[in-house]
Amino acid sequence: MQEKVLELRNATLAYNKDYCALNMVNAEFYKGERVAIVGSYGSGKTSLLRVFAGLEKLKSGECLINGRDVSKTDFSHDISLGLLSSDPIFFENKTVLDNLCWALKVRGVEKDQRVAASEKVLADCGISGLATQKAKQLSPVDRRILQIARLLLRPIDVLLCDELFERFDSEERKSISSVFSQLLSAPQGNKLVLFACSDLAPYKSYITKSYVMELGDLRLEENSSDAKL
Repeated sequence: MQEKVLELRNATLAYNKDYCALNMVNAEFYKGERVAIVGSYGSGKTSLLRVFAGLEKLKSGECLINGRDVSKTDFSHDISLGLLSSDPIFFENKTVLDNLCWALKVRGVEKDQRVAASEKVLADCGISGLATQKAKQLSPVDRRILQIARLLLRPIDVLLCDELFERFDSEERKSISSVFSQLLSAPQGNKLVLFACSDLAPYKSYITKSYVMELGDLRLEENSSDAKL
């Protein structure tokens, strides 16, 4: 029997009376699934990810993680969730190495272990040469790779990806994909992965199924091989 990880029950999220990001959405996502949520700008796909990450509060309905309401979920102990947002956030005036070390510091890792683990991840991702650069000096593709590297520092049970490839050309996507594949196969390799995207094409090799989202409504695509909005 599949292990249910995330669930929405009649989930509604409205930012104002004219825009409903989630409209009575019902959906279930299971351990090991890799799911694309395909939608145009404003469809509600990013809001759906943010609800699962505990960053948005539903107007009505329920969001459950391992059967527990998201508001009662301790992301440091109950489940390890990783969010690859469309715009990576770093300490812009700190170096790449310092950004990674800080991510370990807040989890109580000793200083000498923080540096060693961060340097190893940078080497694994092929960006050791960027260690002393400040985050604000990085190119968009290197920022995305650093964002993925930061998640490689810890096991991930649920991975939420918001427009992972949308802003990059084919060569840049290849660079990102090689690092992202490490994240997928890292400990908890059977993690649940959700991709919010506007074009399914770059994600076909990853996904097991896809949904289409339009104006807050979510529907499963039976034949999604050519889905593009």
